[in-house]
Amino acid sequence: MLGIILFSQLGNIANLRASGAVLNGSAILSISLTLLGLLATLIGCVAWARRAPVSQALQVGFVTGVATLLLAALVNINVHGPTAIFLFVVLAGVIGSASILIVAGGRFVHRDRGT
Repeated sequence: MLGIILFSQLGNIANLRASGAVLNGSAILSISLTLLGLLATLIGCVAWARRAPVSQALQVGFVTGVATLLLAALVNINVHGPTAIFLFVVLAGVIGSASILIVAGGRFVHRDRGT
């Protein structure tokens, strides 16, 4: 979350006429924290999908994917404005939905084979 907030404020940091080192450090910290958050999302989704009932995991993966697509389609995302936060929300939604569906699909196929 801190990475997303920092990302949305990079323009304000530049307007303060901060040194290049401060701006570069802020950008690197923002991207690093965002990637760490996305990694945590991926790990959490896979761990949950491995333990949840298969039908529930498939439903949650599908609903998450539809919600992510609706968000991306209906919100006018501006990279230079406050709606830039939704870029990361959409990315996390796609990663979460895809990982849940892949794990649940694999469990479903494995269950049908009887092994």
